[in-house]
Amino acid sequence: MKPESKYRFFEDAHWVRLLLMAIFWLVVPVIQFLIGVVAIVQALAALVRQEPIESLTPLGSQLARWVLQINDFLVYRSDRRPFPLSDWPDAE
Repeated sequence: MKPESKYRFFEDAHWVRLLLMAIFWLVVPVIQFLIGVVAIVQALAALVRQEPIESLTPLGSQLARWVLQINDFLVYRSDRRPFPLSDWPDAE
């Protein structure tokens, strides 16, 4: 039987969260790159077609909300784990 400790250092849940934080911290630049790709495609579409591609607009918003979910998790603002460990963010 493990002795109980008042320190979170010894809790398994703390180490799991730290591991998830490291993984999500590495994922954020990839998501930001994807947001940049969506922005460039939308800008080119607006130049060529005189309007952005409507189906890409929600994707850009969803990617931005995903980064917000990750940031909230990284800074301990939320205990809710970001996608793919929870639902994909809405585009609203």
